[in-house]
Amino acid sequence: MKSLSSSSILDRETREPDGPVADYVAQRCRERGVLLSRDGKANNVLKIKPPMVFDEVDAERLVSVLGEVLGEDFVRGRGALEHG
Repeated sequence: MKSLSSSSILDRETREPDGPVADYVAQRCRERGVLLSRDGKANNVLKIKPPMVFDEVDAERLVSVLGEVLGEDFVRGRGALEHG
C-alpha cells in the first residue's frame, strides 16, 4: 500500500471541507502513537502513509486507534468522512 486518504466534510450535499475535524483526528491519533498527515487546500484530507515495514499487527492498531478517535463526540457531532 502506497497511501490511503479520507477527507472530512461538514455536509455531504455541499461537500464543504472540515479542516478542524481532520486536525483533531490527526492530533488525537498522534497522542496514541499513530501518525497521520493532513493535505488538501482546506487541510481536510487525512493521509495514511505507512512505512515500508507495515504488518498485520500494525494495520490492526491503526484501525483500532482510528476507530476510537472517529467515535469521539467531537468527530461524531460534525459532518462526515469520505474515503478517497
